[in-house]
Amino acid sequence: MEQNVTDQLVKFLRSQKEGFIALSDSNQEFKKLKKQLEQLGLKGDLKKAIGPYLGDVLMLKRSRPTYLVFKQTDEDLLFRVVQSRSGKAPGTVANKIPFTKNEFLTVLNRLLEQGRVRALKFNDKYVPVLYPVESVPFPSMASEHKNDVSEEKFKEAYSALEQGKFYVRICDMRRRLNWPSREFDMMLIELRDAGQLQLQDGDTDFFTKEDIRDSFVDENGFRMLTMAWRQK
Repeated sequence: MEQNVTDQLVKFLRSQKEGFIALSDSNQEFKKLKKQLEQLGLKGDLKKAIGPYLGDVLMLKRSRPTYLVFKQTDEDLLFRVVQSRSGKAPGTVANKIPFTKNEFLTVLNRLLEQGRVRALKFNDKYVPVLYPVESVPFPSMASEHKNDVSEEKFKEAYSALEQGKFYVRICDMRRRLNWPSREFDMMLIELRDAGQLQLQDGDTDFFTKEDIRDSFVDENGFRMLTMAWRQK
């Protein structure tokens, strides 16, 4: 049962827009998760019961309430919130997330200092709104093999996915390569700046929320959905 429970937890978190869930009986999504786990034989206090099934990719973040989240740094967790709430004021970003007020301000300031988040514009209340500077996919159950990160591997994956369409969805490339997110984004930027790769935005109506999440946000806050190799 152990692997089934872990798989179910991971699958459920991936279905959540921001990759976390409040373990509170007032949360309708939590009630859905409880029902799914009860069908696997897991009953009682869920916060205690799921402890042995968190594995290497999940963790409990204890605030009020406790949250189930992917195992990651506070910076990556908050960055993903900013990514999903791009263009919102800090007060809106801080609503219903796994951070206390002090934690939120501390981590947000670190992201601003690192240049991963920018307050580029002001809203109609003269409050700066936040934009992400990079893209961070959800953590993977698979291990990350940094030795496989190369332009050659990137081109191989592109050729396998392109199949005569003359473009590839960025989310599909990200999932196929399964590289560390920063390595993948740096390769995109390097090839783009070298004039080898063209990154394109487009109509998100044909993309799921998971596809959009796994796309790429450039340094100007624009979301890129597809890529095309420039013809020589």
